Amino acid sequence: VVDSLSRLLRFCLAEVPPSGRDLGGVDAAALHRMRRYLGAARALDEGGSLTVVGVISGDPDSKMDRVLLEDLREVVNWELTLSREIADRGVRPPIDLRHSGTQREDRLIDAAERQHREELRSRMTGDPIEDAETLIQAAAAVVPRAPSEVARRTPGA
Repeated sequence: VVDSLSRLLRFCLAEVPPSGRDLGGVDAAALHRMRRYLGAARALDEGGSLTVVGVISGDPDSKMDRVLLEDLREVVNWELTLSREIADRGVRPPIDLRHSGTQREDRLIDAAERQHREELRSRMTGDPIEDAETLIQAAAAVVPRAPSEVARRTPGA
């Protein structure tokens, strides 16, 4: 878990000699070093991979955060966006469904699941509260509520 990708980038900016190539106020060499740190998750000697979870504050006034976010969007597999507006309206966790998701959903789920998700998305209104309620209702419909129901749905139980 990387507590703050913004802080990691600041570390890279201090550690790496400037390349002279500026990307929106951030030196390209520092972004490259940061990508190498994050790419280490794919370079394990015995195969496999690590999951790296990083947080970017997404401060709209921070030029560095905007550059970092745009740069990493090209390489991340999944993005979860939290919304202050949704949090202020009392929804926990305040997930912005319109801006969250995986990059290659087609590799992870089959056609039936994709169809189910498309139907669910078609019921979304664009209102964060209504969309969160729709998602919660859909999840509640498939999650067992009582231990006896869990046992009934579990093969071999």
